[in-house]
Amino acid sequence: MPALAEPPVAAPPATEPHAFTVAELAERFGTLPADRVRTKPSPGTATATDAESARAEGVLCELVDGTLVEKAVSEVTAFIAMRLGMFLGNFLEEHDLGWVMGADGFVDLYGGLLQRAPDVSVVLDEQRPDGLAARGYSEGAPALCVEVFSPSNTRPEMERKRREYFENGCRLCWTIYPATDGQPATCEVHTPETGPEEGAGAVLTEADDLTGGAVLPGFAVPFVKALRRGREGER
Repeated sequence: MPALAEPPVAAPPATEPHAFTVAELAERFGTLPADRVRTKPSPGTATATDAESARAEGVLCELVDGTLVEKAVSEVTAFIAMRLGMFLGNFLEEHDLGWVMGADGFVDLYGGLLQRAPDVSVVLDEQRPDGLAARGYSEGAPALCVEVFSPSNTRPEMERKRREYFENGCRLCWTIYPATDGQPATCEVHTPETGPEEGAGAVLTEADDLTGGAVLPGFAVPFVKALRRGREGER
């Protein structure tokens, strides 16, 4: 399997930590539901220590632009994430390739300026030659990042996450949109070559297979099986 790209050294332009004005807050997080953006500490001033304290209290928060942003969740999205993690974990175990992470599998991006946690992710052996970190989080995005869209997620948020993942070494992103309001479930597949933009990647339906591409050669599972359990997930 070819080695994955190393995470870049460069980070996005940073500003000195300061409490965001209303305009700055709207510019960065205006599309997000307000109840996902924690106001203590003040947005713009939060640190990795603050994020860890929130997680210790049972609140899964990502650290974004000095702001604690709660991860969006629902029973449906949690189930899909765990179901897909089961298939990926079985494949990784069978082929001894690496590890599968859940929604608390945080990683440091841009040297720790951001902390993200995909709903499901795959870290390959070559990315962690010394094994997983016993304390804290490793630098760089997983090889495969999966986000399962929850009602309080937004599409611009998903696009931004994909961009950050790719800029930090990720090679494949799946963004899963569960069925809702009569619309069928879909999965958008992005790579660094397609770019992170909405609509740039391939769109899979329940009739298609999820495949690992160059990241996980040989992995394939009917997309429908990640959406429903037992016989309901069989074609």
